[in-house]
Amino acid sequence: MLLRDESLTISSLQPTNMKLICLNIWGGKAFGPLMEYIKKESKDTDIFCFQEIFGSGSDRKESNGTRVDILTDIKAVLPGFDLLLAPIGSNYDNKGPVDFDVVESNAIFVRKNTIAKIDSSGTVFVRGAFKKLAMGETLQDIPSNFQYIRFSVAEKKFTLCNIHGMAYPGHKLDTPERLTQSKILKEFLAKEKDAKILCGDFNLMPGTESIKTLEEEMENLIGKFKIERTRSKVSPWFGKEGFQGFADYMFVSKNVNVLRFEVPDADVSDHLPLMLKFS
Repeated sequence: MLLRDESLTISSLQPTNMKLICLNIWGGKAFGPLMEYIKKESKDTDIFCFQEIFGSGSDRKESNGTRVDILTDIKAVLPGFDLLLAPIGSNYDNKGPVDFDVVESNAIFVRKNTIAKIDSSGTVFVRGAFKKLAMGETLQDIPSNFQYIRFSVAEKKFTLCNIHGMAYPGHKLDTPERLTQSKILKEFLAKEKDAKILCGDFNLMPGTESIKTLEEEMENLIGKFKIERTRSKVSPWFGKEGFQGFADYMFVSKNVNVLRFEVPDADVSDHLPLMLKFS
């Protein structure tokens, strides 16, 4: 595991182009298709950004549909990748508190033989701090964070942020806390002078002030490419009244060369993957 402010040098097979996939994995609820997808895409992907990664030392495999040690499963299909982990909270699954040890994290996997040199990494909480969820609390009590890595591709420097934004309230509209979340992200990225990529599950609908705040300085690729939805057909709400088609976004600064961006209609989670090729 790459810890904060460590440096990792990795060699090159391709000169400049990179491929990034961002996905909220739904705690591994669509386990089989998800693992097949990650394994397939790992052949030419340089960086994976995941949300809702759970890890546990327990003998349990599953709790309320959540794969409680899917971190180990993903590491097994990505042996050629280094892991950067940003723990959020512990002792809950996707339904609520549990009575065994399990930790939810955001995670970035970086290919070992890619062209990037990782210079530093870290975690910033946008709500609360890491906590163990107590019995009687709810998922509304869990904190939220984003992780970042700074890396170089040839002579070009990048900052990449991976976020899992606040899931509650479930309307995915503006709240004071969500506006603060966007302010923290904007202020953090304003200090980064190099090329910037921000991605993840923001739990926000388009047109909110929280999204507009981020659009002031960065380009929203979901809007630019007229993506119709980022939630998948395996979502329990798909096709029903009140279905929220958006949650996930990818923003880039003007000095990121976007070679290709797409949102594949892959039924591997209740979210769809976001794929970016860039230099």
